[in-house]
Amino acid sequence: MNQPTWIKSFDELVAALQGANVPHQASAANQTIEVRTGAAALGGSLFLRWERQLPYVQIIQPMIQNVPAARVPAVEAAIGRLNNVAVLAGLGLDYASNLLYFRVTARILPPDGLRSDMLQALMQGVVVNAGEFLEPLRRVVGGAAGEDVLSFAKAPGN
Repeated sequence: MNQPTWIKSFDELVAALQGANVPHQASAANQTIEVRTGAAALGGSLFLRWERQLPYVQIIQPMIQNVPAARVPAVEAAIGRLNNVAVLAGLGLDYASNLLYFRVTARILPPDGLRSDMLQALMQGVVVNAGEFLEPLRRVVGGAAGEDVLSFAKAPGN
């Protein structure tokens, strides 16, 4: 996504990724795209979900799978504290799949759409933010108190 272009549809998003040689796998049926990021600690994939009924695209970075049910209260406490200090607050927990993730929603502004360079910046920001919070959240999932997450999280901007 070198030259900024305006993306107005799922097909245009796929074309922009192809044109920029971004490794990805698209599902037109689900309006989702798996983008390979190279962030091995995060599983190496970022997901884009083009909303059909709303003018939004979701940028989702899975972080920790299989969060044990016994650790959910501590993880919730940690998420609340980290989202409060984060520049991009987007940590969440999918209770159905026990998946801890980082997500940002980008608005597709009519009639122009979403600038490809803005989408690229948001995608990079999601991966970077998820990476910064990964180790502190692993500690919480592993048994540390969620209330203590800020004591072992890197301060924003450092």
